[in-house]
Amino acid sequence: MSEDDLENFIPNLASMGYCWQFITLAGFHMGALISEVFTKNYQKTGMLAFVQHIQRKEKSEGVDQLLH
Repeated sequence: MSEDDLENFIPNLASMGYCWQFITLAGFHMGALISEVFTKNYQKTGMLAFVQHIQRKEKSEGVDQLLH
């Protein structure tokens, strides 16, 4: 599928009367990805990895949880 096809996949299904909820699979893969990236970098640089790969990105994206 092209990037345009992927971007319009759900709206195209909706136009045919279908409902598609993809959040569970996306959340599963999202968690796996950040866990992999973080743990590899944490092994190399310790807490610096937490700041670089988690906290700074939370701050730049305006993630409320940063200030828990």
